[in-house]
Amino acid sequence: MLFRRKAYQTLMAWKSQSNGKRAMLIEEARRVGKSTLAQEFAQHEYEGHLVIDAEHRHGYSATISQLRPRTSWPG
Repeated sequence: MLFRRKAYQTLMAWKSQSNGKRAMLIEEARRVGKSTLAQEFAQHEYEGHLVIDAEHRHGYSATISQLRPRTSWPG
């Protein structure tokens, strides 16, 4: 739990510093809880979120290229 608590605090600091203007890439070894941590953080700290799981990469470039940016972002 200490790792999760420290990682969550790091995400909170990033959120405060970035003011909604920067993305974050979470890199670490496989199966250590990155996705779980990111989803938990998004659910508790934002009204909405989008999950893109790069584990199965087939077809992502086409899907991502079809996304249209919102005209205005909160924050």
